[in-house]
Amino acid sequence: RSRCFRYFSYSYTWAQAENYCRAQGGNLATAPTNSEYDWLRSFIYSQANTYRLSWIGGSDSQQDRIWFWSDGSRFQFNDWCNSGPPSSGTYNCLAVNYPISSCYCGIARPCNYRYPFVCAKN
Repeated sequence: RSRCFRYFSYSYTWAQAENYCRAQGGNLATAPTNSEYDWLRSFIYSQANTYRLSWIGGSDSQQDRIWFWSDGSRFQFNDWCNSGPPSSGTYNCLAVNYPISSCYCGIARPCNYRYPFVCAKN
């Protein structure tokens, strides 16, 4: 739609990536629909030449099982691996392009892991 996206190959924690995006005037990217998720995966592929595991803006780090997008929009995400996020624990931040069989899905990972990321801004 009217958002601009940029892929960063730096290996940052989720919080570092979000802070970097905010410094650029945006937030980590959102993917609330299947078509937006598919587009985001293709965008990452076009930038990295692979479906690279990358941070986007979903997190439940404030409270287990209460997921939010870092830009404040209503959290919707349907492309989870294993039919959904973990119910509790230390896996609190959303990464995309996790390979399972021939599918690349979204997966909750520990927020202190380091991955590349995608920023978005209006």
